[in-house]
Amino acid sequence: MAWSDKNSVRSPDTQGDADSIKSEAKELHGERERLLAALMIDAIAHRQKLGDVTTLRDLHVLMDVSQPVALRVAYQLKNEGTAQIEDNATDAFASVISIPAGMQGRIDAARNRPDLSAK
Repeated sequence: MAWSDKNSVRSPDTQGDADSIKSEAKELHGERERLLAALMIDAIAHRQKLGDVTTLRDLHVLMDVSQPVALRVAYQLKNEGTAQIEDNATDAFASVISIPAGMQGRIDAARNRPDLSAK
């Protein structure tokens, strides 16, 4: 923490601290979004494997997050090509989200890979 030398009184560099806190908060938010995305992919893939359909309306309950957060992550996955969303013209929340077949294979392979950290 930087200190100023004003009248021999030490005061913290509050702007520097605020910038540091903001930077750390952004980094944590990014990590949270990546974790939610990974969990969402896994949950949708698992439901697909069971023959269940997942709608945008289901996501926030399935993930135990707010609806805006679930929708933001879902559309990020769509934009990345990790998920597909079949739009429902009459009810947007009834749009079906799914994992493409190629991605499903990768998820299965990762799920069946032995834990490399176990010794």
